[in-house]
Amino acid sequence: MKGSLVDEKGNQSHAASIGSFHWKTSAAMIKGMVDFVKTLRVQEKNIVGVGLGIPGPCDSKNGIVHVTPNLPIKRPFPLRDHLKKELRMPVFIQNDGNCAAFGEATWGAAKGARVAILLTLGTGIGSGVIIDGKIFDGAFGQAPELGHLPIDSRSKQMCGAGHHGCLESCISKEYIKKMVERRLGKRLPLLEVENMARAGNKKALALWQDVGEYLGLAIGSLLNIFNPEVVIIGGGISPAFDLFEEAIKKEAAKLSFPSMLKQMRLVKAHLGNEAGKLGAARLVFENIKH
Repeated sequence: MKGSLVDEKGNQSHAASIGSFHWKTSAAMIKGMVDFVKTLRVQEKNIVGVGLGIPGPCDSKNGIVHVTPNLPIKRPFPLRDHLKKELRMPVFIQNDGNCAAFGEATWGAAKGARVAILLTLGTGIGSGVIIDGKIFDGAFGQAPELGHLPIDSRSKQMCGAGHHGCLESCISKEYIKKMVERRLGKRLPLLEVENMARAGNKKALALWQDVGEYLGLAIGSLLNIFNPEVVIIGGGISPAFDLFEEAIKKEAAKLSFPSMLKQMRLVKAHLGNEAGKLGAARLVFENIKH
């Protein structure tokens, strides 16, 4: 869990992080989150609220977190109300991918864009959609889960949510590592595979090509649905973006209208790992104003 103090201009201070895998119960999770916020609160008394990005679907309007494999929550849980009670200040929650997209739309790669899509490539595939400066999270606050778009119906690989053949099951960091082991004969850090590709290794280059093709299948469909101005690629795999950028466009062209592809900007995230924190903070400022 990462956090920092953020002002209305997006300036950060007193960044901190704590481990969260030791939280085995919801009570331990609440205590850990409250203690964490209090450590930041010591640094600044004029805090107007807390924004929190959650890994998984949540009902932001009612402050409910649904089942998520990364937190000790096995049923819909009123996280916002628990935190408000303990912290005695406004608390706002949202999916972490939506927070990251909100951050990029405010201070990053999607600033000024009317329609923007973010895909974060890491342990899973996070995502967010911004329309007219607002987070699009569906009728019940649980959208978008773009990492679970069906990509390969024949695939037997399963993502963390138990789905076969979705985008996450094909190109999350763990499955790319498996692809590396299968094709290169051993498990290697992805940075090393990136460097091998840059040095001209054909097998490494082909691997990143496949990553781009899977992404292109998803982005081609997203172009048809949202007609976005910008699609942003972020997360732990994004440093290799230039190695699979053209493969994305080539594959997306097979599914989308040429005019849509031509109008879209495909870019790497500008804010990196800071996007989620900044977007969560923006939640606070947006809601406090209204």
